[in-house]
Amino acid sequence: GSFFITYQFVFVLYNLLAGIGVLLFFRSIETVQVVSRPLVYCGKNSLVIMTMHWALFTIALSVDKNLLLHETYSGFRTIVYFLISVILLIGIIELINRKLSFIIGR
Repeated sequence: GSFFITYQFVFVLYNLLAGIGVLLFFRSIETVQVVSRPLVYCGKNSLVIMTMHWALFTIALSVDKNLLLHETYSGFRTIVYFLISVILLIGIIELINRKLSFIIGR
């Protein structure tokens, strides 16, 4: 009985403090331009990022499997495909923001 109540209290307290810690961390780094500029860019373009990131990564892996005939994905190869996906995603974001902004309701 008593252990369960104590465990729940510690669980709730831990999660509240973790949430407050995350908020304080991001508040402290918002003045650091090297960190805040990419985060702001991702925040402003989160809709495009959410809709396109997995499709681009899947396409990169499909090209690897079907054209380059690789069967396994090592950590390094996966990181390379992730970086390719990020570069393509930045291009898509810029295209949508500059020429096709009606797609996202701007």
